[in-house]
Amino acid sequence: MAIIFKTFLTSKGVEQQLSVSDHPQQNGRTERFNQTLLEKEETMRHTACLPKNLWNFALDTAVHVYNRTPMCCINWKTPVELLFNKKPNISYLQVFGCLAYVHIPKDKHKDKLTLKAEEMIFLGYEPGTKGYRFLWNNRSIYVETTATFVENLFPNCPEEKLKKKIDIPEPIHPSEEEATGSNDENNHLPPPDDLDFPPIDPLQPDDGHINGDDSNDTTKPQSPSQRPPKPTIKEVIDDDMQAPQGGSNTPNSIRPEPQGTNIPEEAGRFPNRYRTLPPRRVPLPPPPPRRNPPRVHNPPVRPDNVYGNRNPVDIEREIARE
Repeated sequence: MAIIFKTFLTSKGVEQQLSVSDHPQQNGRTERFNQTLLEKEETMRHTACLPKNLWNFALDTAVHVYNRTPMCCINWKTPVELLFNKKPNISYLQVFGCLAYVHIPKDKHKDKLTLKAEEMIFLGYEPGTKGYRFLWNNRSIYVETTATFVENLFPNCPEEKLKKKIDIPEPIHPSEEEATGSNDENNHLPPPDDLDFPPIDPLQPDDGHINGDDSNDTTKPQSPSQRPPKPTIKEVIDDDMQAPQGGSNTPNSIRPEPQGTNIPEEAGRFPNRYRTLPPRRVPLPPPPPRRNPPRVHNPPVRPDNVYGNRNPVDIEREIARE
């Protein structure tokens, strides 16, 4: 074949130039493209745990997918689109080496109890047809168009590797200690961004003090000895019971809680926060009108009826009773 090709080039006046042996740098573009295809082929073959003797099927699939991949050098078009002037259809692409349940035609059934489909391994696309290649029983190539693919299952892989491909990682949520900051190691870290509650802003100093006199500033942090003691539950209840009748409208009054409820200790310092409001009564909407009226059975009235306008069923019942 080489001699015939050289003779053809010589007859056409074409000079054949070859690269020097052991110097792939002279043909860098071709060598780089071969490396790209080889990496794609090895990645697909090792992912599916297929033996080395099936490398040619993986390489054909890699070239088939490469020709239908958009490229930056050709304005994000595919080589097939430049050749045929239309965008290729890629809806039929499947994962190389995955499990497939392939339909078996009736003429290949031994009897009526033969399986209608069998498990095979997907090995790419048959050139010149619209069929798929499958590995049947690890010894023969089978071409068929009707199959159901399980793209996350590779039957040729060992069990431990097969489980890793099927498991789906669960989403990671912050634990309660990390969210509340109860862990001593996380106290110096800022709160995470995905919490359901906003972080507590530090108290801002009041702008009402004059000439920097903050002796009466209650928002300034105080030492434990300077802080006023927290009122107890009994003191809060006694103070509220001694309030006047119109004290419910004053800002420092607290409504008495019903018995059996726990009044927080901060109720005396923040009365507006723990004030209870009466339940809001929302009127219920009226029931919707009935869409279909009750069905009324009206038998037809015919003047020439010998039985009259009575129901024939009632007449039959009377005759049976007599």
